[in-house]
This record gives sequence, C-alpha cells and structure tokens, in this order.
Amino acid sequence: MAENKSKNNLALVLHGLVYGSVLSVGIYLVLPEAVPLSIFVMFALFNTVAHIITDAITSKISSYFWKKEWTYLFFLTIGTDQCIHTCTLVLSCQVFLEKIVGQKWLLG
Repeated sequence: MAENKSKNNLALVLHGLVYGSVLSVGIYLVLPEAVPLSIFVMFALFNTVAHIITDAITSKISSYFWKKEWTYLFFLTIGTDQCIHTCTLVLSCQVFLEKIVGQKWLLG
C-alpha cells in the first residue's frame, strides 16, 4: 500500500481504511462506556478521511522526490506527513473530548 498509494487511489483508500480500522479498534478498547457512539463514530470517520486526504497529497510529493533521487526532500516530506498525522490526532482529540467532557483538554 505504501508504494502504491501515490499512484493508485484504491491502494490509498484501502490504506486509509486499514488505518481507520486499527485506530477505531484501539480507541474503542480504551473509551469509557459513557462516550456516545455518535462522538466515537465522528472521531473515527474524521481521522480516517483526514488520513486519506493527507496521504493523497504527501504521497505524491514524496514519490516525486524519490524518483528525482532528492533524498533529503523525500525524508522531509515523510516527516512532515507524520507531523500532520500526529497534529490531526491531537487536535481531533481536543475537539471530540471537549464534546464528551465539556471542557478544553489541551488548549484550555
């Protein structure tokens, strides 16, 4: 999937769905029972779609740099991709936990 997601939309979507499935199972196992199912589903869907959109952009950029043998820019793009994924998770936790708990978690 990692090699093909820059040129094959099916591979990109499958990668995103695998990511979303693993994230959903992991989050579901640690969520308190009081969390509404709708909040959980919105969180999982948001992160899955955000992951697919991010990878749709960054995989094409990193693939271009790899083909040009611009190794530094390739790895810089990979690092930026991971930073975007991490920020997406942290900020979505902020938003969705605020919906659950009623107070700001990270930025409060």
